[in-house]
Amino acid sequence: MREYFLRLTLMLAGIAALWACSRTMESYNKANAAWNETLAIAGNGNATMATSASKTLSGEELMLELPFIPETISSPEDKAGFIAIHFWDNLDFSDHSRALNQKFMEQNFVDYLSVLPAVMSSDRVRAFESMFARAVATPETFKLIKALGDKYLNDPRSPMVNGEYYADFVKASQRQGR
Repeated sequence: MREYFLRLTLMLAGIAALWACSRTMESYNKANAAWNETLAIAGNGNATMATSASKTLSGEELMLELPFIPETISSPEDKAGFIAIHFWDNLDFSDHSRALNQKFMEQNFVDYLSVLPAVMSSDRVRAFESMFARAVATPETFKLIKALGDKYLNDPRSPMVNGEYYADFVKASQRQGR
């Protein structure tokens, strides 16, 4: 029964992601990839990104490759937690061509936030701490991530605004001394 409710929550999160991003065909394709990813997390397999949706119309890659979920992790909430904690593992934060690319970082930050509703609060805190521990490599990237957090988690006009997430986000950034 618990798994049913988790799957239902993941599906609703996917529907919300589709609705929030469906204003243009490009963002619809990205939202559709997020929806497929949500369904993969809810199922028994590993989450994979659709390659056709991982690029913009100009061919610029905008999505990070998701971490591979070890087979030893079997519950949907643990899978979602693993993805959230390790979401940024495939980004070299010292690579300024990606880490300081506003469009790239914003798309991945939104994708990252879309995983959080399926994550336990303790894993959400660890995910924010992991992200900031990596972002501290360059002050500019750290500043960009803080600005994105303000925009998406604290701005009342954002469809993703969430006071609890924002409080955890701010605490994690402060733990890194910035």
